[in-house]
Amino acid sequence: MCENFSNMTDVCFPGFKTASIFIRTIHKKGGVAIFIKDDLDFKPFDMVNRLSRETICEVAAVTLDTYNIVILVVYRSPKYNNINEFLIVLQN
Repeated sequence: MCENFSNMTDVCFPGFKTASIFIRTIHKKGGVAIFIKDDLDFKPFDMVNRLSRETICEVAAVTLDTYNIVILVVYRSPKYNNINEFLIVLQN
């Protein structure tokens, strides 16, 4: 889920749990989250999650080791027009 207009800590989907989340602290509205079915095992992908920069590059990531995959969501606000800074974050 990305570019939401709610407080993501209040979001609840029956049968799912919050696996990874980035909540904005300065700007209102926005952020990203990954919700995983209750019966799936996951690990937060902290190396990627630490890359988040509010309005520049907001990310959330988890690994599903059972399936050998990484789930990643990346969001860049269209109001933030410095694409170079976004690309620098992604290159890290």
